[in-house]
Amino acid sequence: MMKKYFCVGDIHSFYQPFMKALNEKGFDKNNQDHILVVCGDLFDRGPNSIEVLSFVQSLPEDRFVYVRGNHEDLMFDCYQEIYDTELISHHHVSNGTVNSIIQLCGLDEYYASNIVWDPYHPFRGEIIDKLPEVLNYIKRKSVDYFEIGNYIMVHGWIPCEKILLGSDKHYRNEYTYNYIKDWRNSSSKQWFDSRWINGMDAWRKGVREEGKTIICGHWHCSWGWENIKHERPEFPSKEDKDFQNSFETFVDEGIIAIDG
Repeated sequence: MMKKYFCVGDIHSFYQPFMKALNEKGFDKNNQDHILVVCGDLFDRGPNSIEVLSFVQSLPEDRFVYVRGNHEDLMFDCYQEIYDTELISHHHVSNGTVNSIIQLCGLDEYYASNIVWDPYHPFRGEIIDKLPEVLNYIKRKSVDYFEIGNYIMVHGWIPCEKILLGSDKHYRNEYTYNYIKDWRNSSSKQWFDSRWINGMDAWRKGVREEGKTIICGHWHCSWGWENIKHERPEFPSKEDKDFQNSFETFVDEGIIAIDG
């Protein structure tokens, strides 16, 4: 039989929606022809970091492809701050990285929250002892991109030259992007930067791979529906009966954006 690839992204420690999506599409962890590809951001924000990690680790090595996301990078950065007895940066709190680390290390979330402002909190020692096992797994297993047939799977987008144009009326930075022909051989820094790119924006501005479709996560699909298609609101009210429509997969020639 032909191999069947199930591509998901931005799980963010939400185990039940992850399982629901796989079940709806017919993924069978016992089927040797079913391969799971995660386009980054397994952790942060949700309550089920351990369950998510346990599930992907239960899959045979050759049937799980782990594309690295920016939240994997954040976890390494946060660990380094803990290791260096620094105060933990606010963005590691707001992005949920601290909470995921606490979950993955099996610590009491109520008391462990004090590690943010206390560089010598005893739980930091437990994190230094326990988290490297997870970090080593991410480092060993994750890849910058996965390419098969006519599909390229990344987190943000393929590496490209990002050029600041200025700010809009809401003081948000505006960028343009230039295609890099040899992007597959990009440096670690270029891949790191690419994981933060809004792939839909880079695609709209011409960074595409001829004859290929790039599957990306990282940026909420509703951005494309409002700013490219002009069909659905980027931030709809949850009371709106069409709320879910804004977060449907964004598909066009050469792109499939899947962060819902």
